[in-house]
Amino acid sequence: MSRALLVLLLGLAGAASAEDCETTHFETELVRTACERGGKSAARSAMSVFQKKAKQQRSSLDCKSCHSTMSPSYRLKPTALEQYRALGGT
Repeated sequence: MSRALLVLLLGLAGAASAEDCETTHFETELVRTACERGGKSAARSAMSVFQKKAKQQRSSLDCKSCHSTMSPSYRLKPTALEQYRALGGT
């Protein structure tokens, strides 16, 4: 395989990799770890698992319970961290 082709393929593979999380300041270990390991996709998956467990305590819980906006920024509401911790998040 030519060097140019190899460089092109590696570049395309990098372009298709996970999208980085927008924040660099994390209030929760769950999201920090997920972002480090797999970007936004991993963070969404981790929060989905957390939400499913938390719904056992608060059945009305959904993403917009804590987030004022969704993709791409997932901005938190003022009470989001308080709710997260009350539901067992760390």
